[in-house]
Amino acid sequence: MDKDYNNSAKAVRHAGRFTGMTTLIRSTPFLATRGLTYLPKQLLDENNVSIESIKESASMGTLSDPLKVIVQTLADRALEELEAARALRPHITRDVALLTLPALASEHYLFRLRKNNFEVFDPAVIEPIGFDPLKLRLWIRWSAWRGVF
Repeated sequence: MDKDYNNSAKAVRHAGRFTGMTTLIRSTPFLATRGLTYLPKQLLDENNVSIESIKESASMGTLSDPLKVIVQTLADRALEELEAARALRPHITRDVALLTLPALASEHYLFRLRKNNFEVFDPAVIEPIGFDPLKLRLWIRWSAWRGVF
């Protein structure tokens, strides 16, 4: 198969979008305590969620159902970007695949988020305990050695 520049650029672009969307979700608890959000306005409007309700959810430490729908929607869109990047895997070089390794940490976060029912304020999602960080490090090193993401 032809490993060309266009497919490499597309794969990195999709991986970057995935990481960006995951970071957006991950920053929600921090920003919400300050009365801020970078969640898409269109999604907020569709689900009748205001910045005040996000701040209230942060103070209570739990998500409202409409806010959970927004987080789940963003997580699903992010995973679509990751799948698009992985679909291009056969067409990219090992060096380019190494550039996409930060997506693994984001994928790990989304696994924890899904496991905890999209509760971004759950301490188990924000700061995992136990062997989770070690598992992540080993996963990233294994992927780097194999040259895949």
